[in-house]
Amino acid sequence: MLFETLFSDPGMFLRLLLFRVPALLLTLTFHEWAHAFVANRCGDPTARLMGRMTMNPLRHLDPVGTLLMFTAGFGWAKPVPVNPLNYRRRVADEIKVSLAGIVTNLLLFMFFTAAMVALNSFLWKPEVIFFSGGPKAFLDLFGINFGLVYGHNIGEAYMQRTWLAPVMALLAVAAQMNLMVAIFNLLPFPPLDGYHVANNVIFRGRFHITPQMAQMGMMAVIALSIFTNILSDVMIFLASNVHGAVLSIFLMLTGN
Repeated sequence: MLFETLFSDPGMFLRLLLFRVPALLLTLTFHEWAHAFVANRCGDPTARLMGRMTMNPLRHLDPVGTLLMFTAGFGWAKPVPVNPLNYRRRVADEIKVSLAGIVTNLLLFMFFTAAMVALNSFLWKPEVIFFSGGPKAFLDLFGINFGLVYGHNIGEAYMQRTWLAPVMALLAVAAQMNLMVAIFNLLPFPPLDGYHVANNVIFRGRFHITPQMAQMGMMAVIALSIFTNILSDVMIFLASNVHGAVLSIFLMLTGN
């Protein structure tokens, strides 16, 4: 994790921070903006009127959720305020609004992964990719963790264009954050988006949680994150498989 390097390698900590901060701001801002935008399109202007349909990250950041993004690799922003009574089609629109942030993060993840595939052959020398087992094996090894690799200053002798290394690192960190936030929000715990989707798809919106229940649900998620490895193990397993599948598709489409 990021803060583990603070005292062991301060230089690496600062390099990683340079990539994680902009990636974090982009990931969480787009997630919350998407919720607000879709809610407004569905007839609920609450978020827009409260200034949350904005790309200003300061309007969206949550202190605890932001801290966990750096320490645990996943987290959240301040929930966008919505009033489902304003929706034109209550259940369908609530599903759309709940999925908006997740879909946006997945699209960003795919965009950044595609950009990494496109830059791969420009950054690394062909023989390095070849002797690593080809593009798939090489990107599986470095791929989504390239931010950490670059943080160690590994591989500059094997690069064709070293100036592309920080670009690839930023793409890798942004891809990782967007994927982790999307998967995290799919978990069916209140008040995460996954809970609202499950409630509306399976139970047709029968269950309604109070702010106290939402707070308790989030405290349970935080406890699982801090005191056990269950949540992080599930997240890493899912992220690894999704990343591998998407990477294979992009490499196939590019003929690699």
